[in-house]
Amino acid sequence: MPNRYSVVIQVVSDANGNRTPHDGNYIVAWNPHTKFGICEVTSTDDISKAHHFDNESQAHWHWTTTSNIQPVRPDGRPNRPLTGLTIALVRIP
Repeated sequence: MPNRYSVVIQVVSDANGNRTPHDGNYIVAWNPHTKFGICEVTSTDDISKAHHFDNESQAHWHWTTTSNIQPVRPDGRPNRPLTGLTIALVRIP
């Protein structure tokens, strides 16, 4: 059965619970492949302008994308810059 919804990523806070300029907004675009492996994020409060995914798995895959500029953090773990944000996956009918 085909999906009857799409999924968007909503920012809740940073991974430590601190406020960010993106809190409550929906992710429009991101680039995890920037200098120093820090993610660039564009967000909006207009859900219709958010990047829409076909399902939760696809959104999760993008959220956990490893930087190809700096794929490993100083602690040896994978550098997945967007996971520095706590998110909610929101279904849109």
